[in-house]
Amino acid sequence: MNREWIKDIPDYEKHFTRDQREAIKALQDFLGDKLLGFEAYMILHQHFEKTSIHFSSQPITALKKAWAIKNKHVAYDEAARILGVAVKTIYNWREEKGISTNNLELFEENTTK
Repeated sequence: MNREWIKDIPDYEKHFTRDQREAIKALQDFLGDKLLGFEAYMILHQHFEKTSIHFSSQPITALKKAWAIKNKHVAYDEAARILGVAVKTIYNWREEKGISTNNLELFEENTTK
């Protein structure tokens, strides 16, 4: 999945817990800027081979929500495609923040026939 949209979120680090920020910093310090892809994987595998590491998706979801709200000018379907979520999710996030929309009828049931 493309995560380029994260760069559009100012201070995206604030969406991570202190422990997650420390883990990211330690991993960056450990791997350095030069190691990417397979090399980085092999180093991680060597050092953490028998360790269970869990990455919570909560910070990524928080970033997606922040992006969807910040970029309210982006159409629902396009925002959903960029972030890899349902259109209804974009609608809910924006509605939660009180962002007015021209697509209010998008998810309302059609009762007139």
